[in-house]
Amino acid sequence: MISSLRIKPVNKRCGGSSRRAGCAACISLLLVLAASSCSSNEVYNEYRALSREGWHRDSVVPFRAVVGDTLLPFDLYVQIRHTGRLALGNLWTVIDTYGPDSTWLQADTVELKLADEWGNWLGAGSGPAIDLQALYRSGLVFGRPGTYRFTLRHAMRDSVVPGLTHIGFRIAYRNGKE
Repeated sequence: MISSLRIKPVNKRCGGSSRRAGCAACISLLLVLAASSCSSNEVYNEYRALSREGWHRDSVVPFRAVVGDTLLPFDLYVQIRHTGRLALGNLWTVIDTYGPDSTWLQADTVELKLADEWGNWLGAGSGPAIDLQALYRSGLVFGRPGTYRFTLRHAMRDSVVPGLTHIGFRIAYRNGKE
């Protein structure tokens, strides 16, 4: 059975034009406060553009990240942006890490998978720009606060890897915790 409908009176608080503007301002302020209270778990995220020809073997790509937290674990990512016209499904890189006092800490040789076994690109996007974010190290706890330097270079057989447009490096709190 359908009961009779009752029309509720309009709320007079936001009824007038000046009051509507005041309500809209209050709602906007609340949205801004809510958005600003949400913070990213990201500590560092930067891309570097490569040469139009691609990534040259002698081109070392540097990143400098300020890390202040020495208690919580971080995840480190290598980010690749390419045109989708690469002739390879993986990319070998060498990543050197330097501490806050510029001392060399370690070198890692890392294989980045760019495509699956069927040749489909991994990552997001299509056409002229495909972005891939690959986990490089998980759960790293930095020994001391300061500015860490990371350098990346490719370790492929060819001296130039064409089709790569940008290399990025990202540091984020592990599991989104801050």
